[in-house]
Amino acid sequence: MGGTTATQEDFRSTVSGSMWKIVLFVLGLSFVLLLILLRSVILPLKAVVMNLLSVGAAYGVLTLAFGEIEAVTPPLILAIVFGLSMDYEVFLLSRIRERYDATGDTREAVAEGLASSARTISSAALIMVAVFMIFVGTGLPSVQQIGLGAAVAIAVDATIVRLALVPAAMQLLGRWNWWLPRPLARILPEVNFEAGVEIAPDPRLAAPKPPRHPAARQLLRHYAEMVIAMVAGMVVLGPPLGMLLGDGQTLMLLNMGFSMTIPMVAWMRLRGHGWKASAEMAASMILPTLAAIVVFGAGLVEDFDAVLIAEHVVMLAAMLAVMVARPAEYVHHHHAHA
Repeated sequence: MGGTTATQEDFRSTVSGSMWKIVLFVLGLSFVLLLILLRSVILPLKAVVMNLLSVGAAYGVLTLAFGEIEAVTPPLILAIVFGLSMDYEVFLLSRIRERYDATGDTREAVAEGLASSARTISSAALIMVAVFMIFVGTGLPSVQQIGLGAAVAIAVDATIVRLALVPAAMQLLGRWNWWLPRPLARILPEVNFEAGVEIAPDPRLAAPKPPRHPAARQLLRHYAEMVIAMVAGMVVLGPPLGMLLGDGQTLMLLNMGFSMTIPMVAWMRLRGHGWKASAEMAASMILPTLAAIVVFGAGLVEDFDAVLIAEHVVMLAAMLAVMVARPAEYVHHHHAHA
């Protein structure tokens, strides 16, 4: 069997067969980043489980609304929602951690952390929901599904999950929230890119401690925004670039690389980064794309699915490496423009 139908079925089968790899990579990366940042085993596990609830709710609504879902929709929604959810999670838990370091009381830390961050999280989520709901009116089923799924997941995450389930779970876990095995504590790096950070004293508390890793949180948020820019570029620029470049697996690799690089550079310039920093970040995305094209085109690896996943994994790792190598560039600009 050949033709368009066969091509679509092959694409659907490829994406479906790779879904477990995408899920494993996203969950693993999220867990490791939060483990290093929060220095806790329980909180990253809880965050991953809670985020899966939001994604599951989005998949359920999409199935109810559309019946059959486009093959590319589930992995895109997973990436978008996890990026935004990690942003909200870090923002909330960092406030709770600061209060816990100052008081040693989990109940008081959760209450004060939630009170100081609830409005910000709700406002940010409301903006993102409004933006994604615009996609529903485009008339294109694939874009409609991504917009509706992301909007539902963000709404559920920012209300039911982030402002209700997360504080309730932390209240029940008590001191177990901060559990970290001693061998792991010795191995984990102390992520602190900035020294001498001071916070205004809280008159209700005696001698509050400064936040543990403010610069690391800024880097993580910056990284999440960059991933969102990549996904948005792939959704918006991918189809027209595909029509322009034509069919073919090698051209698909090229298309995905450049459709994510262009909005990335535009986003960095909008945030005030110089051309040097923007070029470094663009190179971290273009070079893995060219390497994937060479590896697949030369027949060194014939599994297109494996090459595609490897391309994206190397991209994300290279982006993170560039940010860690020059933290002042990203911490400074995020702080200045946030």
